[in-house]
Amino acid sequence: MLREQRPGWSAWIVLVVLLLGFAAYQYYSGRQEGTYPPISYTAFWRAAQEEKVESVTIRSQSVIGKLRQEQSIEGKQLKNFSTMIPAQGDDELMPLLRSKNVEITVRSEEQPLAVSLLMNLIPIALIIRI
Repeated sequence: MLREQRPGWSAWIVLVVLLLGFAAYQYYSGRQEGTYPPISYTAFWRAAQEEKVESVTIRSQSVIGKLRQEQSIEGKQLKNFSTMIPAQGDDELMPLLRSKNVEITVRSEEQPLAVSLLMNLIPIALIIRI
């Protein structure tokens, strides 16, 4: 009669470390971005034209911005906001932001190295059955 082998303690340690690493990444990446009230792209465009926008951080289609001072936009008193750039892009947005002296920061969509390593190590660990 063959006895079913159970994973050893080293497999459990690897699993716990991977899960803790993923949880830490989720926690810290969420804290960096913050949560800002959403506004429409039209409201964002209008605020930029009226020189109300101080700075923006663009990551893919996502925009997080800061106004020069607290403003009422779409019925909300805001100092910070978030919005989305249209998927097809907007060729006039960057020239508009530059002409209005908006500080522009562009962030990469790439995952941090630690997350990439974890995601690549999981299949290997499963294959060799640590």
